[in-house]
Amino acid sequence: FLDSSLRVEGMRTVGNTLYVAVHQKGLRALQVAADLPEQPFAVTGLTDSWDLAPLQESYLAVADGEGGLRIVDPAKQTVVATVALPGRAAYVATLGGMVAVGALGGGVHVVDAWNPLKPMVQASASLPGDAYGVMVRGGQLFAAGGHQVLAWTLGKGGKPVPRGTLRSEHYALDIQNFTEGQVLTTEFQSVRRLAVAESAPAGGYLVLPSATYAPLANVGQQLHATVRLANVG
Repeated sequence: FLDSSLRVEGMRTVGNTLYVAVHQKGLRALQVAADLPEQPFAVTGLTDSWDLAPLQESYLAVADGEGGLRIVDPAKQTVVATVALPGRAAYVATLGGMVAVGALGGGVHVVDAWNPLKPMVQASASLPGDAYGVMVRGGQLFAAGGHQVLAWTLGKGGKPVPRGTLRSEHYALDIQNFTEGQVLTTEFQSVRRLAVAESAPAGGYLVLPSATYAPLANVGQQLHATVRLANVG
C-alpha cells in the first residue's frame, strides 16, 4: 500500500495495474492483487497529478495541475505530449480519443487526442464557479460545477452550446455515465441520478429533470432515497 502521508487523488485500473495520481509526486502503480504491491514506476515531467484516465489502449490522460493535460505512455514511463490549459487541470475523463478536463477556475476543455502524440484543444467553456468532474458522451459535455451541474451540446467545430443547468443542493464534485439517458453525480451528502433529455433542443432548456437524494450510508446498509421530479412535462 502507499504511504499514508501522500496526498492521493484520482485512480484508475488498467488491466492488472492500479494507477494512482499523487499531488506533487506524479503517478504510482500498484499490481492488482490481494496485497497490492507497488511496482517500480516513475514518469518524469509530471508536476502535480490530480486525476487520470485510460486513453485508447496504450496511453493515460493525466490532469497535472498547472502543468495542464499530459499524455503518458505507461509502458515507456514517459510523457509523450502536453496541452497547456488555463486554470489548474484537476479532473479528467476520456471517451475513445476524446479527453475532457475540469480545470477548476479555468473552466472545462475538450481535447482531441485521437493522435496521442499531437493532442489539440477542440472546445472550451467557462463556468460561473470551479469546474470539477467532467464527462463526454457522444456529442455532449457535462461538468460538476459545485453549486450546479451543467450540460452542453458540442456543436460545429466542437463549440460547446449550453443545454441547461441543474442546481446542486449538496455541491457537485464529480459526474459519471450511468446508463443511456442517465448520469450519476457525486456530491456532499448525496449521490444523484439525473435523467438527460437527449433530444432536447439546445439552449435554455433544463436537461436534467430528476434527481435522487439520499443520506450517507455505510456499505452493506440499506440506502433510503427520496426522488424529486421537476420539468417532467
